[in-house]
Amino acid sequence: MDYLVLDFAAIFRMTLVRVLCLLGIAGSAYPIWPEITRTGCLANGQARVPGGLFTSSDFVELRREPCYGPCPVYAVRINADGTVTWMGTASVRTAGKASGSIAADKAKALMEQFRTLAFWSLCDHYSQLITDLPTYKTTVHMGGLLKEVSDYADSAPGFLRKLGLQIDALADTHHWRHGDPRTEVFGLNMSEECYLPKPGVTPLMCPTYRGAATLPELLRAGNVNAADSSGWTPLMYAAYNGKDEVFDQLLDAGADPKVVSGARQTVMMAAISGHNWTARKMELLIEEGCDVNATDSAGRTALMFAVQQFWLSDKVAWLIANGARAGIKDVSGKPALGYLKDAYGKMHGEASGQAADYQNIFNLLQRARQ
Repeated sequence: MDYLVLDFAAIFRMTLVRVLCLLGIAGSAYPIWPEITRTGCLANGQARVPGGLFTSSDFVELRREPCYGPCPVYAVRINADGTVTWMGTASVRTAGKASGSIAADKAKALMEQFRTLAFWSLCDHYSQLITDLPTYKTTVHMGGLLKEVSDYADSAPGFLRKLGLQIDALADTHHWRHGDPRTEVFGLNMSEECYLPKPGVTPLMCPTYRGAATLPELLRAGNVNAADSSGWTPLMYAAYNGKDEVFDQLLDAGADPKVVSGARQTVMMAAISGHNWTARKMELLIEEGCDVNATDSAGRTALMFAVQQFWLSDKVAWLIANGARAGIKDVSGKPALGYLKDAYGKMHGEASGQAADYQNIFNLLQRARQ
């Protein structure tokens, strides 16, 4: 599978260019983007490519370090004998140590991709003057040689990040990051799935990460109702974080609006949970006959997900105006009001100052159908 790379540095540069244009200084003496700094570089001809057969102590390791936000923080190592070791630190389902195994021939085939002059000629550190982005460290031990490359803000050559994604994919770090995909629920991870490997993710699920490829091209090349290992389809991804026009085109191409995920979650739940929610998406789903009060495997409704973002009252107001019932209870017996109180309790404990937002949603639930 051709996994996708989220270029944080490129996103930063595009944002910076827009700011400079607004200030009227783009193209002046100010640099449009930070210069890449390289340290620990070898002189020409000094790089050695290790030879010989692999031993059980040879390995490749990938470490993803913290950023400002919920970036997954972990280390995963694949030894030449197929042993896989994991250490989860933050924003992952499996914290601490874990282990697994893969076929030794697959482990060695991966390691063979690091036996190149391009890799062993890399500098030790690549960075830019950008804040709050993660550092990725790739370490390789083979033929008695050890090399570590540190890449901050996607500053190293792109082939290194592609190799890192192959480590993630072969080790199947997704199950350590998020648990059993069949029980996975919509959340911030829907964006993460587009730049870290997850079984079954197709380009059509993440069209904005495909560079020059257009949505019509992806539609011609892919299955509009394909599902990843969580049962999430392109329409669910578009409902969560896609633009209206992407959502519209998927529906026009035959995407099933009534499909449910492995956790029995609906397209409407993806839309209401997402950070790119629009009333238009919801209206189209209603027109397609989708049930605003459908429940997932835990008995949760779209309204229960909406009230947890109580500062976004338009979501809750739209659901209630279109027949959402506040009295439905999940499998533990908790209604939407309970979800509201839990969410506010957490935020209020962090001195959020959102009492007015909470009260607004509380009043909406009191007046809603039970």
